[in-house]
Amino acid sequence: MKNQFFGDKNDYFKYDLLLDVLEGLSLPKLTFVPMLTPNDGSSYGGKVEYEQGKRRRVLYEFLQACVREGRRNINELARFFERYPFEFKPYHAERSDFSTQDRSEYFAGISDHWVHQSLVFFDPDIGLQPDTKCGPEHLKFAELHSIIDRMEHSSVFMVIQFLRAMPRPQVFLQKSSQILTHPSMGNVHYISDNEIAFFAGSKSSDTSSRLAEILRAHKEKHRLSYGDTVRADRASGQQHETGPTTELKHRELTERIIGVFYDVYNELGHGFLESVYQGAMEIALRDSGLTVEREVAVPVWFRNRDVGNFKADLLVESCVLLELKTAQAIDRAHEGQLMNYLRATQIEVGLLLNFGPRLQFKRFVFENARKRIRVHPRKSAVGEP
Repeated sequence: MKNQFFGDKNDYFKYDLLLDVLEGLSLPKLTFVPMLTPNDGSSYGGKVEYEQGKRRRVLYEFLQACVREGRRNINELARFFERYPFEFKPYHAERSDFSTQDRSEYFAGISDHWVHQSLVFFDPDIGLQPDTKCGPEHLKFAELHSIIDRMEHSSVFMVIQFLRAMPRPQVFLQKSSQILTHPSMGNVHYISDNEIAFFAGSKSSDTSSRLAEILRAHKEKHRLSYGDTVRADRASGQQHETGPTTELKHRELTERIIGVFYDVYNELGHGFLESVYQGAMEIALRDSGLTVEREVAVPVWFRNRDVGNFKADLLVESCVLLELKTAQAIDRAHEGQLMNYLRATQIEVGLLLNFGPRLQFKRFVFENARKRIRVHPRKSAVGEP
């Protein structure tokens, strides 16, 4: 990180989340690994005008005062964290020369005391190692794994990731999968406001489950865009999302659709009728090279008989059903409607996309093997025999 970022909107999210985890797990230590590099005078870190919202007032006032009084330096954190019952260790916070340090010595220098019964937080300039060249602005997976090796089971790691132009949600699955190559890791959790993300985990399954609950509650409280768990299936070597996305059937296709959904929302914003978003999604999906049917009649089956049709908002590649909403938030009635569509048809995957004041999506899977209906080989939704 750079001190020029200190006190901005991202920091408000960051430190509020860290406090939620520390308090929720009753961890006695916070080990802050800033990987500090020199200020470069760039415009990043300039988002200093933000609302308090539902986050901690004392943190908001502290960060705003640091910005206002020209105290944008992470060494200010020691004074702030004095009011809390945990030990705070800012590792090498006085040195902004991470880019010129020996990286192996830097991470090896974190003592065992600070990785036991601790929340170990990594704050690189950008985030986790990319597929391309890894620089001082990234945390290497091998470096993270070396700390996980030394952590005892009640400890937790967290890493920040700046998203910028990275595709969502692919980046969450890709980074989580690479973390999960460590043999002691069974799950990785992530949470994001669509600007920055945090990856977190523990070697303890009990701690990991409690961590997931804390992150899920944080996501709901602050109405964040993303948050989920990726688990490692050691038998097959595959990674799977849990939570609402209980299966990864048609994963690549649904990820492409969700990316288009974000593009449409970013271009149009909130406030139009569902039909407007339906038309925009159809255009954008076709432009991305996908086959799309709009308001297509999908047959519903009951006791082996075709009992009628319903009009699907959009059907993509004849296998993913899209249900569009413009509600304040997705509710159980919306979810039930989509699940009923999946239950009564041979379509197995559905996406519920809400173009509300805050964009939301949920992915649902209902495999045909689990359905009670038995159907004849039917006409497909696009009219093929």
